[in-house]
Amino acid sequence: MKICIINGSLHGSTGSIVLNLASDLINNGHEVLLVSSIPSPAGNKINTFFTNKNRFNHIFFKLMSKIDGRDGFTNSFMTRKAIEEIKKFKPDIIHVHNVHGYYFNFALLIDFAQSNHIPVLWTLHDCWILTGRCCSFDFNGCNKWKNACGDCPFKNAYPRTILFDRSRHYWILKRKLIEYEDLQLVSPSLWLSNLVKNSGLAKKIAVINNGIDHSVFNCDAPKLVIDGLGRKKKLIGFAAYVWSDKKGLKQAIEISAIMSKKGFQSVFLGFEQKLDGMPSDTICLKKTNDQKYIASFYSSLDCFVNTTQEDNFPTVNIESIACGTPVATFNVGGAAEMVINGINGYFSKKNDIPQICANIEKITNTRYSRNLVSESVSKLNIDQMLKNYLALYENSRQQ
Repeated sequence: MKICIINGSLHGSTGSIVLNLASDLINNGHEVLLVSSIPSPAGNKINTFFTNKNRFNHIFFKLMSKIDGRDGFTNSFMTRKAIEEIKKFKPDIIHVHNVHGYYFNFALLIDFAQSNHIPVLWTLHDCWILTGRCCSFDFNGCNKWKNACGDCPFKNAYPRTILFDRSRHYWILKRKLIEYEDLQLVSPSLWLSNLVKNSGLAKKIAVINNGIDHSVFNCDAPKLVIDGLGRKKKLIGFAAYVWSDKKGLKQAIEISAIMSKKGFQSVFLGFEQKLDGMPSDTICLKKTNDQKYIASFYSSLDCFVNTTQEDNFPTVNIESIACGTPVATFNVGGAAEMVINGINGYFSKKNDIPQICANIEKITNTRYSRNLVSESVSKLNIDQMLKNYLALYENSRQQ
């Protein structure tokens, strides 16, 4: 089978999911064409077409998108170039992931697929499909998406809009495009699947959980050896590829300060240096795409803490649990769907700081079998994810 996979980047959690899926497809005898924005610094050996091959292109279309919120419907020239490559490739399936990121025109892709009777799968990694512009209405506490958006009160939210508000226009356009009869929506979480169903947006949406590489993320991953990492203190860790308010930065710093007074040391992955409010013995590790290093980070911890304020089906939680490290997380979006209270961690109400701190203590005072913790997410692996997608690919081709 020939599969074209489209995503905004090849780094971060979504980029890892896409690269893992593409690699596994190739290893199982299928052909893959990737379409993405900017080449990954580490590169990859998969056949890839980049729509923003230089930094100027990316900055230009980012600025264009900020004028009226057209992200996902921009860069028409390079999208047509990408479609020419897709034509040559002659895919059986087009598998779309994130289309925002200032690199692609989704409307042109649907027109092409419809004209050539090519089935499209669209995996929803956030809430962009539901709104006229943003990805995070839940984080912002906005329900205008239920009534066609318009007069957006959160124009500064990613993807940011500087001048004109055309959120209602794009809300309507998205709904027209997903009427394509050969479009199959996929959600990694029950949470987002239920949101889409209840919105009346789509007749069919499947749930396929994100899978991780258990050959990397497992109990055998070695612990980090870093100066200042106190072995006499219990370690709690926080991680994000790009830290922000949406990732719960404020809450993470508050929790680290509280737990420091109780004899814990915090490790933050994704920072070059400490921020104001972080305890003096905090260890900061710069962001990385090195999966083995990230696995060692999880393995070094007594508890991984996820303070995300909105998330779909976060792979950081799965990765930590797979390494045998229990998770304390807020029950937001699909962040708690892989967490089993008392088995591989605990979840608490959003922003209930006293409760998540109590859960951290509960976790670190319990003697967990790291193997049993890891086993609890054994089914959330790349091979199972691939099988589920292949079944959908075949089903879409036969319809």
